[in-house]
Amino acid sequence: MRARRQSVAICFFLAAGGFSLTQPGSLGMGAEPSKRQGFINAQFQPERLLERDVRRFIDGHPGASAERITAYANSALQKYGYIYKFHSCDLIESKKLEPLNPGHDPSVNSVYSLPFDLARGGRRAFKIHVEDIGPCSDCYALIPTLSLSAQNILAVLNGKKYLLKKPTEFRLEEMELVDEPMKRVIRKWEVPNEDYPIGVSADGRTLYFPVEFTESDSDANPWLNWKDGKKIYPSSVLAISPAVIRFEVAAKALADQESEFILDFPKDPDNAYLAYKRFRVKGKTFIIRFSGPCT
Repeated sequence: MRARRQSVAICFFLAAGGFSLTQPGSLGMGAEPSKRQGFINAQFQPERLLERDVRRFIDGHPGASAERITAYANSALQKYGYIYKFHSCDLIESKKLEPLNPGHDPSVNSVYSLPFDLARGGRRAFKIHVEDIGPCSDCYALIPTLSLSAQNILAVLNGKKYLLKKPTEFRLEEMELVDEPMKRVIRKWEVPNEDYPIGVSADGRTLYFPVEFTESDSDANPWLNWKDGKKIYPSSVLAISPAVIRFEVAAKALADQESEFILDFPKDPDNAYLAYKRFRVKGKTFIIRFSGPCT
């Protein structure tokens, strides 16, 4: 976890399917792209594909239940993957890579041809969007992911699934389940991006994160608001376990949960964004250690 600005950390607390696994072929996101192709695709936001698809479904099915929306989201997940943001500055710098769309609009992602070893043999460069203009000056390779392990990434690239060997330079944000004294790590998760966990499964193996498929999801997510004496839930949550990425119905996943940020915790001088959150689920208590988003 990298060092972060203390002032923002203080403000944070005060505010409180159907495809085959494939080897190389001729494909848009897998082939060596031209610089013109790179520029065109830099205007394409891959992290929004899944969300756009689910929103189209919702628009076409007014009144669809949270169960139906979540089921559709899981089918869309198999088609598009879920964007994991891998820290990629070290890879780009070590290989002296240059963007395929130099001089692009700062609001648009860079596009790089990133080399990967394939788990089944061979090597291929994929055209990958990279966020490199964030407030912390980090580089994030946006990889549509279905699952990952310490060694591999199962990615969806141009509608096909590729089992990639994870570059040693790549790393993800981590969250940890710790004991009551907040010293011993019980379990770790690699998570898609910098975000706040909003729930934990009763067995302590799955973390839940907000997703926003509708405007009402956006309204409900920040604090799980109350209305007429009842909690307002978004339609779905993103569920991250060590081996599986999926969506679950929010009202079921988050039922009977209470949470609070812990303000008195062991400080880390190298991480001003360090945060701890306590969850109480069905008589059990879980403490999650993580780094809040860099803003």
